[in-house]
Amino acid sequence: MIGLICLIIVNSIFQCSGKIISLNSSDWNLKDDSGQYVIDGATVPGGLYTELVDHGIIGDPNYGYDDYNQRVWSKKLWTWTRNFDGNDDLKSSNEIYLVAHGIDTVSKVYINDQVVGDTNNMFRRYRFKVNDKLKAGSNSIKIEVYNPYAYAQEQYNKFKGQYGYDMVPQCFPDGSDYGECHASFIRKMMWGWGPAFRTSGIYLPVEIEIIESTNKLENFWTTITSLDENKWSVDLSLALSRPESGKQVNVEVTLSTNDPNYEKELTIYSGSINTDSSTDTYRISSIPVEKSRVGKWWPNGATYVQNNQIVARPRTLYNVKVTLKPSDGSKQQSMVKRTGFREIKLIQEIPKVDGKDYPGLSFRFEVNGEPFYIKGSNFYPTSVHTENENRDKDYVKKTLQAAVDSQQNMLRIWGGGIYQTDYFYDLADEMGLLIWQDFMFVCATYPTDPEFLDNVKVEVEQQVTRLAHHPSIAIWSGSNENELAIGTHWWWPRLEDKYSTYVEDFKKLYTETIKTIVFKYDTTRPYVVSSPSNGAFTEQNGGFSSNADDHFYGDIHFYYHEADAWEQKNYPAARFISEFGFESLPSYESYATSVPESELVYPFSGWLEHRASGDRLKEIETMVDYYMGKPTETGKNGYLKMTYLSQILQAVANKREMEFFLRNREINTADGSGFTWGAMYWIFNDIWVASGWSTIEFGTAKWKMAQYFLRDSYKPVFGQLYTENDQLKAVINNDVSGKVNVAVTINVHQLDSFNKQTIADQTNDVDSFKATVVYDKKLSEAVSSDLKNCVVELKYNTVQSSVADFNSGENFLLLAKPKELNLKQSNIKINDVSKDDSDAGKKSLSSYSNIYKINLSTDYPALFVWLDFKVGSGIDGVFSTNGFNMLDSSKEVFFGTNKQISVDDIKNLLTVTHLKENIN
Repeated sequence: MIGLICLIIVNSIFQCSGKIISLNSSDWNLKDDSGQYVIDGATVPGGLYTELVDHGIIGDPNYGYDDYNQRVWSKKLWTWTRNFDGNDDLKSSNEIYLVAHGIDTVSKVYINDQVVGDTNNMFRRYRFKVNDKLKAGSNSIKIEVYNPYAYAQEQYNKFKGQYGYDMVPQCFPDGSDYGECHASFIRKMMWGWGPAFRTSGIYLPVEIEIIESTNKLENFWTTITSLDENKWSVDLSLALSRPESGKQVNVEVTLSTNDPNYEKELTIYSGSINTDSSTDTYRISSIPVEKSRVGKWWPNGATYVQNNQIVARPRTLYNVKVTLKPSDGSKQQSMVKRTGFREIKLIQEIPKVDGKDYPGLSFRFEVNGEPFYIKGSNFYPTSVHTENENRDKDYVKKTLQAAVDSQQNMLRIWGGGIYQTDYFYDLADEMGLLIWQDFMFVCATYPTDPEFLDNVKVEVEQQVTRLAHHPSIAIWSGSNENELAIGTHWWWPRLEDKYSTYVEDFKKLYTETIKTIVFKYDTTRPYVVSSPSNGAFTEQNGGFSSNADDHFYGDIHFYYHEADAWEQKNYPAARFISEFGFESLPSYESYATSVPESELVYPFSGWLEHRASGDRLKEIETMVDYYMGKPTETGKNGYLKMTYLSQILQAVANKREMEFFLRNREINTADGSGFTWGAMYWIFNDIWVASGWSTIEFGTAKWKMAQYFLRDSYKPVFGQLYTENDQLKAVINNDVSGKVNVAVTINVHQLDSFNKQTIADQTNDVDSFKATVVYDKKLSEAVSSDLKNCVVELKYNTVQSSVADFNSGENFLLLAKPKELNLKQSNIKINDVSKDDSDAGKKSLSSYSNIYKINLSTDYPALFVWLDFKVGSGIDGVFSTNGFNMLDSSKEVFFGTNKQISVDDIKNLLTVTHLKENIN
């Protein structure tokens, strides 16, 4: 049995700010309990599997079946040790702490072979007082990391024995080979999604902190609200270490910014606090800041009309510097964090039209007093090896830049992963990505015994005080799908006997515990008990609703993986959709890094089935077959075709669903449905190479076709085509603050020639934050062609200009299934590639340093034209458009990259395919 001894742990909201002896290095020793495996030169921060791979003991556990076969390594006890030198600061008059910012997960910690504490929560920072454990000269640290599976089993046995019931599901996912059990009893990144092996290690820094003085500033956090039309209100909380009674400490708070439009520096507070040895947290409330003196922070995609131009809203960030100046003349101390002035509201009110009330409540965001339509996605950890979130910052930045470049304005940090790093949230602030922050509880019931709740309280306290100053944090959410799971009886009949107990446990954890802690430290942001949830309606019902997916309240999760996935009649007219999505295969090049190339064949091999939990591959096949037909070729060529077709399937499905949500923002007065004001698809990135819902590929952030399609859908001005009740309609969405005037052209193109008929050529005014129907005509009158021999094209462009790619676009509508279309075998040629520095290239690919112009030609119209580079080319970047239609004989496409690549390499390594080449 693993004995866990909790020694001295001081207040959890502290962060290191005294003198630091870093224990991060590459000279740790790592060995298993048998002594058979010994690694000299292990790195901290680091992880067990990373070290085993780097030192040649195992191969990549993400390869093939090894994620399952390599589970055994984390079931051992592993000991991490190193020596370090003390110094003159290790004197008894100082307070000295060992601080572990993140240990995964269950461990016992020793200094000089004396136990100083233990850990059992990878989401917490642990701080152990070690004054009496250190000595002059050489010291040692040892961290024993235990088998997480055994710990979870022990905690389950203990709980079941004391309380007489268990948590469901016992094993996640039920009935799979992964089958590891009792994940609810350990505070660790969720089991049963992605690779089967479970990481362990010291994934965040470890250090010795030396507190020399009393009233030491250990941490501060701020929250900002709009006080009135003229003033912001800043609430400041200070956490002091070694507070001393009877002392007056002067406090000064200054703001500084690099925004040249505002004062470079201003003092917003100068006052004092009186300290007491029994109190370590001090609050300074309602510091007024004149709005005229500071710039606002706006999310990505926030735009407005100025001087007949669509302009991006600014995003001003401020360094908040807190300085303590003791009145006795002792040394002053300062700490700096970065924040932004913005007001985010979640509006949940009874919908009204012409004075009439409609069912349910709205669920829409406002930013700085303006409506704000959420267009985003859900976010996984960028690696199953959690230490890589800090190690590979370039990849993290590249991933978030892809979100920005595809016009997203919100990412949901899913509750089955991790709380992201400070670097991640700093980037979100810079890039304008709002964050929907789940707490790490997912798809399960959880215990609510005092020991577990005390552990969770510290976790939530630490995370809220760590993140509260970030302007990007928009909303807190207690869990992922846990209210839905209980209310709709996911685990019936095992849930049945204790149903009321699970409901009460849910309320106790997410309302009485987590919500209480959140609002203790941050009352400025909304909190929902789960996603999905009925939002305020759940609150009105005591913290639990039996139908968390009610379309008239809160947010919903929606998946439709039936054959007719593109049919918009199947999509929900809900208030807010925080998960939806469709699956596809990643590129051949990506999959070849994770399975033998001999297994990349069609029909699918068992290797690919292993990496697609559930019926994912079968679902993909069914949907592809319905719309395009399954490839008749087998082997590698069949696999390449199926990959391409699956990406069309995903791209069109995501596009069609998002279009439905975007135009459905008004109340349907017939039944009160609609009023949709946000959608976030599942899922943006992936945690390993596998078939799934992601729109960028693991390890490279390569864009799938769906990413290109969604980028167009997420623009502030966006046009779409659809049919409804035998009518052909066009809608322009305007999410710009200010009316725009849009030139609209609708063409019906033949597929067997370049002939076309223009059926609309007009301009329309579209009001702010509206979806306006600009064309509505009976389909049979609008389109006289054979529906199988044509495609309808929409082109739109605002009269207002834009320096960014905000104001124009193209869209299309197929009137028959792709496999039914009368397509010719087009011959697409790459005529020319040149280095480009034109405004057109920069406008669409502004985040790339090198842009190339590609000129294409074709002898017949071609659909879903896909540009790529040969496997192994090493060329990395993004096209201005991809998966596009060539309805005219020539097309110009731009390619952006941050690498230096010759024009000849671009031209010689570029590949092109299209629909007709890949269907029977």
